[in-house]
Amino acid sequence: FSGMTAVCRASIGAVLSNPVTRKVYARCVREAIEVAKTLGIDIPDNMFDKVMEITEAFTPDSKSSLLVDIESGRPTEIETLNGTLVRLAEQLGIEVPVNELIYGAIKLSS
Repeated sequence: FSGMTAVCRASIGAVLSNPVTRKVYARCVREAIEVAKTLGIDIPDNMFDKVMEITEAFTPDSKSSLLVDIESGRPTEIETLNGTLVRLAEQLGIEVPVNELIYGAIKLSS
């Protein structure tokens, strides 16, 4: 949620209503789930569907704190969010291209 709204500079409603960004968001979620499972975290089989349901329950104009920080010129938590996922994936030998893109793009702009 946070990385996608930040990199798109748009609300979650805008991200989900566009077929391309919705698909990218879904890939982002799947990457995070794969990393968690590889780390041995007990993730329910329906976690992806749960995350999508939760995301769709937000009001369409919802923005992440990461996006609000970027818009306000404040430091971001990108290192803790997508940065941690990217580093863990690298240690595990897992490809997380969507999260790498989000991490890299936000790092360049902040």
